[in-house]
Amino acid sequence: MQSRRIGGNYLLTLTILLFFTAWGWVAAAGEPSPLPEGWTHYSSPEAGFSFACPGSWTLAESRTGEPAAGFLIRGNGLAIYTNFLGGFEQYIEVESRSVSLAGGEEVILSINREEAMLPGDMIEDPNRRLILVSLPDIGPSGLLVYSYDVTVEPNAPDTIETLLSTFTILDSSPGAGDIPASWRTYTSSDSSLTFRYPPDWEIISDFVYETAGGAAADVPSIELGKIGNENSNDWIRINPRQFQTEYGTCLEAGKHTVCTYSSDPAVVSIMELIVSSFSIAD
Repeated sequence: MQSRRIGGNYLLTLTILLFFTAWGWVAAAGEPSPLPEGWTHYSSPEAGFSFACPGSWTLAESRTGEPAAGFLIRGNGLAIYTNFLGGFEQYIEVESRSVSLAGGEEVILSINREEAMLPGDMIEDPNRRLILVSLPDIGPSGLLVYSYDVTVEPNAPDTIETLLSTFTILDSSPGAGDIPASWRTYTSSDSSLTFRYPPDWEIISDFVYETAGGAAADVPSIELGKIGNENSNDWIRINPRQFQTEYGTCLEAGKHTVCTYSSDPAVVSIMELIVSSFSIAD
């Protein structure tokens, strides 16, 4: 009896140990790999993604205007575009590998070197390499570019692969639910358009454009600006006349066009929120 009791306890103990060992292994396997020492997270809700990178990197974010409207994050050899229009044609691929983003999406990491465009052309820097990664989910033509010197950073592809393993697409689309309760409400004189705007902004002009022959536009033309900011480039223009789109950013909302010449991401973000609050009568 005693020997059977000891044997039973032994089997029970062994079973419990195996269970918790297996459970711990499964839990550990489901956790993301820890970041390399000194790495930190970078998040850009406006651009719509986040990732981790070495803490020594200094990154800056900017918004590009039409016709290449999008976000650009750049610093320490890294550039991430949400709308890339081309370039690097003189580079050819020398190696590639498939890597996974944080959400499991597979992308191709391509390592490229510069090639002479014409016979006799000199390569400016034969040690220079470009890592190119297409990221189609972050914009019309999302692209990650990393420029490095193979003699200085031989492990650069591994660094970028680690960065990509933390790359997460964010749900950053602005919506009416993101509008602060303190924002004011504008309603056009014919009640065809209603929208919200910040309390520290003001309506600078509000009129309906008429031609010399007396024909009136079917939408109002409105200009908004932050109170005290006299820089007209930072104004937000709704249904502007003769706006030069190549120098600014424009959004479409039904029959309305909303634009700004501002290069300030905060102004563009406010414009996006204003447009998201539009209520348009048929």
